[in-house]
Amino acid sequence: MAIPYTKPHLSFCEQVSLLEERGMIIKDRKEIETLLTNVGYYHMSAYWYPYRKENSDPACSRREQQHSRRLPQK
Repeated sequence: MAIPYTKPHLSFCEQVSLLEERGMIIKDRKEIETLLTNVGYYHMSAYWYPYRKENSDPACSRREQQHSRRLPQK
């Protein structure tokens, strides 16, 4: 039995806002929207993944915290 997909669809503008909320510094929103339109959020996430920082927020899931500890810190 398939598990239903529950995440809401986000417009490209909303995806850029989500990236900003997560701490990404964006100088040109329009350029990022165009990039996401052409390449997609999922494929781009592979490039910014190594730059993620450990989340010390207690609301962050334990699995996310464990996984982020394995990333090289800048």
